[in-house]
Amino acid sequence: MSDWGANLQFYVRGPVQSDGQATQPIDLGTVRMSNQHLKVLTYIMRRQIRIHESQAQFQFEVPKRTLEAFGIIDRDWQAFWAQTGG
Repeated sequence: MSDWGANLQFYVRGPVQSDGQATQPIDLGTVRMSNQHLKVLTYIMRRQIRIHESQAQFQFEVPKRTLEAFGIIDRDWQAFWAQTGG
């Protein structure tokens, strides 16, 4: 992300090989957008997840190790999803 916009880069990676080596990621593409567009898109995705969880009467949990891998602390994660609206 920069002052001018953001790039969302999408990759796919196969399973870890039997020798423990990770496979090379395959670049699927890059989506470029303004920072404003990214912020609105984030809001819309969050809202849709909350609607889906409400309808399913189930919350989709993310493992703590996944959050840790992205440097997300539990307090921030809980605060983001506890916000009201949408």
